[in-house]
Amino acid sequence: MFHFKARRFKLKDGRNVLIRESKPEDVLPSLALALEVFHHSPFVLTLPHEFTQSPEQQREWYKRMREAPNNLLLYAELEGQLVGMLDFSQGRRQKVQHMGEFGMSVKPGFQGLGIGKALLTSLIDAAKDNEVIEKLVLLVFEANEPAVKLYESLGFQVEGHFLRHARQPDGEYHTLLQMYLFT
Repeated sequence: MFHFKARRFKLKDGRNVLIRESKPEDVLPSLALALEVFHHSPFVLTLPHEFTQSPEQQREWYKRMREAPNNLLLYAELEGQLVGMLDFSQGRRQKVQHMGEFGMSVKPGFQGLGIGKALLTSLIDAAKDNEVIEKLVLLVFEANEPAVKLYESLGFQVEGHFLRHARQPDGEYHTLLQMYLFT
């Protein structure tokens, strides 16, 4: 089970970001953040028009995430504004419950400050204290060099290549990397 305590991290620009678990009042800000990321990043699998989650559906998803003892939903808050999020989900089947996958995003305009590193460090530390979770897994676009470097700097290794796994609307294909870290 995750026991997460909110933490503050100093960013590259000197400000402090708060990394905390989700709260019910995060539903609308998190939807807005997701849409902004989908509109501005070529390194996500969801296109803006594909994201049709209503506030009610988002609330239900939050509820399911929070009720699962080995799932974790973290937010980065800077000066009262939601600027990043990370969701970790434990494997559902018994044979893979020792591991889980996560996705992370940082609001455009706030990337490169250390928010992603703060979110990821928080997940890693929480996983080390979790008696069940032994392995963290993610998929990342190989072309997203800053993200790949961040993951590698925290000990993640490439486990596999998914060739031509994502195709942009313009027809360009991208390779995705599966990366992992044993906690």
